[in-house]
Amino acid sequence: MSSSKSRIVVAAACAGLSFMMEVSVLSRMVIAQQSPQINFPPVAEGCQALKEVTTQQTTIRKTIKRGDENTGFAVPTGQDFQSFTVQMIPENTANYELAVDFKYSDGSTAQVFSKKAYLQRLKLDSLSLRSPNSKQPYQVNLQVRGPRDNVYNVLVQACSK
Repeated sequence: MSSSKSRIVVAAACAGLSFMMEVSVLSRMVIAQQSPQINFPPVAEGCQALKEVTTQQTTIRKTIKRGDENTGFAVPTGQDFQSFTVQMIPENTANYELAVDFKYSDGSTAQVFSKKAYLQRLKLDSLSLRSPNSKQPYQVNLQVRGPRDNVYNVLVQACSK
């Protein structure tokens, strides 16, 4: 946000008296920051984009507010998926910590990925992951840590082959 002061000189005549008065005006110019156009590659053959659990959207844009953000993606039941692909496109170049957990219906979880990475603005980072056991997860949970107010976009795919 940018602010500046402007001086305006006002001349007035009132009841036969002339006077000049200087008025300070504080003006603010707000520059709207547009989000960049984010384009993920098409969903791979034999895969489907998973829906985020709260919004039911497949492509999620998140702002890191408390230093980290968790995002869960629901895995459809009744289908056998062999792998999961997590795709992330950050809008800010920075160091990030990424972790992916699989949640299972028996209440257990498995961390399937954890890494610190320097990611570049608008460059796709993609991970292909498999369940470490024979169980099918009901949810893929992504945790992203990074500088506060950084923005990233994420898409998760479940693949049957």
